Amino acid sequence: MITSPSRIDVHRDRLRAECERIGRSFDEIEVTALDPEDLRSEEIAGYRWTPRWEVERLEQWRRRDVDHVIVNIDADPANLRRFGQEVIQKVA
Repeated sequence: MITSPSRIDVHRDRLRAECERIGRSFDEIEVTALDPEDLRSEEIAGYRWTPRWEVERLEQWRRRDVDHVIVNIDADPANLRRFGQEVIQKVA
Protein backbone atom coordinates (compact mmCIF):
# COMPACT_ATOMS: atom_id res chain seq x y z
CA MET A 1 0.00 0.00 0.00
CA ILE A 2 1.15 3.54 -0.67
CA THR A 3 0.78 5.50 2.53
CA SER A 4 2.69 7.30 5.26
CA PRO A 5 3.60 6.14 8.75
CA SER A 6 0.93 8.42 10.22
CA ARG A 7 -1.81 6.80 8.05
CA ILE A 8 -0.80 3.13 8.18
CA ASP A 9 -3.25 2.27 10.97
CA VAL A 10 -6.22 3.23 8.78
CA HIS A 11 -5.11 0.76 6.12
CA ARG A 12 -4.18 -1.91 8.63
CA ASP A 13 -7.63 -1.65 10.25
CA ARG A 14 -9.29 -2.11 6.85
CA LEU A 15 -7.09 -5.11 6.14
CA ARG A 16 -7.85 -6.59 9.55
CA ALA A 17 -11.60 -6.19 8.95
CA GLU A 18 -11.32 -7.86 5.54
CA CYS A 19 -9.37 -10.76 7.08
CA GLU A 20 -12.12 -11.22 9.65
CA ARG A 21 -14.75 -11.12 6.91
CA ILE A 22 -13.09 -13.89 4.88
CA GLY A 23 -11.87 -15.92 7.86
CA ARG A 24 -8.15 -15.35 7.42
CA SER A 25 -5.73 -14.70 10.24
CA PHE A 26 -4.45 -11.12 10.09
CA ASP A 27 -1.31 -12.22 11.97
CA GLU A 28 -0.20 -14.30 8.95
CA ILE A 29 0.10 -11.22 6.77
CA GLU A 30 3.34 -9.31 6.32
CA VAL A 31 2.58 -5.62 5.86
CA THR A 32 4.51 -3.87 3.08
CA ALA A 33 4.32 -0.14 2.46
CA LEU A 34 5.52 1.95 -0.46
CA ASP A 35 6.98 5.10 1.06
CA PRO A 36 5.86 7.92 -1.25
CA GLU A 37 8.14 10.66 0.08
CA ASP A 38 10.86 10.34 -2.54
CA LEU A 39 8.19 10.09 -5.23
CA ARG A 40 7.03 13.58 -4.27
CA SER A 41 10.44 15.14 -3.79
CA GLU A 42 9.76 17.80 -6.41
CA GLU A 43 6.74 18.93 -4.36
CA ILE A 44 8.74 19.51 -1.18
CA ALA A 45 10.51 22.88 -1.14
CA GLY A 46 14.15 22.51 -0.18
CA TYR A 47 14.00 18.70 -0.20
CA ARG A 48 17.35 16.99 -0.36
CA TRP A 49 17.78 13.29 0.34
CA THR A 50 20.24 12.42 3.10
CA PRO A 51 21.04 9.11 4.82
CA ARG A 52 19.94 10.62 8.14
CA TRP A 53 16.55 11.59 6.68
CA GLU A 54 16.08 8.05 5.31
CA VAL A 55 17.10 6.36 8.57
CA GLU A 56 14.62 8.51 10.49
CA ARG A 57 11.91 7.73 7.95
CA LEU A 58 12.52 3.97 8.09
CA GLU A 59 12.52 4.06 11.88
CA GLN A 60 9.05 5.65 11.74
CA TRP A 61 7.85 2.68 9.71
CA ARG A 62 9.45 0.25 12.17
CA ARG A 63 7.67 1.93 15.09
CA ARG A 64 4.38 1.40 13.18
CA ASP A 65 5.09 -2.37 12.92
CA VAL A 66 5.47 -2.43 9.14
CA ASP A 67 7.34 -5.55 8.00
CA HIS A 68 8.72 -4.24 4.68
CA VAL A 69 9.15 -0.78 3.16
CA ILE A 70 9.74 -0.01 -0.50
CA VAL A 71 11.74 3.17 -0.96
CA ASN A 72 12.57 5.09 -4.12
CA ILE A 73 16.07 6.36 -4.63
CA ASP A 74 18.20 7.41 -7.57
CA ALA A 75 19.71 4.20 -8.96
CA ASP A 76 23.14 5.76 -9.47
CA PRO A 77 25.71 3.21 -8.16
CA ALA A 78 27.18 5.77 -5.77
CA ASN A 79 23.74 6.44 -4.27
CA LEU A 80 23.03 2.72 -3.92
CA ARG A 81 26.39 2.17 -2.22
CA ARG A 82 25.74 5.08 0.13
CA PHE A 83 22.25 3.77 0.89
CA GLY A 84 23.71 0.37 1.77
CA GLN A 85 26.52 1.73 3.90
CA GLU A 86 24.79 4.62 5.65
CA VAL A 87 21.15 3.55 5.82
CA ILE A 88 20.71 -0.21 5.73
CA GLN A 89 23.50 -0.86 8.22
CA LYS A 90 21.80 1.49 10.70
CA VAL A 91 18.27 0.10 10.39
CA ALA A 92 19.01 -3.61 9.86
